[in-house]
Amino acid sequence: QFGNLGDPDVERRAYALQLLSNYALPVDQFQPVLGLAYTLYSGDRTPGAQDKKYRGWDPMLENQAGGKIYNVLFDATNSHTLGASLTAVPVEDVTAQLYYDALWLHKKVPATGLSFPNEDEGKRRLGSEFGMVVTYDYTEDVQFGARAGWFFSSSRFEDQTTASQFLLNAKVAF
Repeated sequence: QFGNLGDPDVERRAYALQLLSNYALPVDQFQPVLGLAYTLYSGDRTPGAQDKKYRGWDPMLENQAGGKIYNVLFDATNSHTLGASLTAVPVEDVTAQLYYDALWLHKKVPATGLSFPNEDEGKRRLGSEFGMVVTYDYTEDVQFGARAGWFFSSSRFEDQTTASQFLLNAKVAF
């Protein structure tokens, strides 16, 4: 991303990188697929400061991690995400997926004024999320789904409780 950061004197110089890999395992019965994903969003050491160059990624309209807890907790900036998933078709018209994502900061940032106020600035780890997704293709145009997830925060948070969610969805195409 290039341009100005609202102020004509502050230049934006940000970048993102994503690597994805899927491997269809040689098992015909469940059609399993192992997936690996790595995402990097550039960051700035002094978020919110008015330096001459800002290197933090602006997520704008990102939808890379829709439905995941960490996507609500953090902006897609100044972070690394390493994920693994296993997808299978246990019965006809049903797809099930297990996933795991680990998140850590790209650059160390001061704790003041951020979502994670602990002064443990030496650690970059943000946390990890584990979840499952089940999708049922009722017809060609109607789909039902369920998603459950748990986010385990790191020591950068004062309250290290586990965040959890359970979502149900329906999709109709016409």
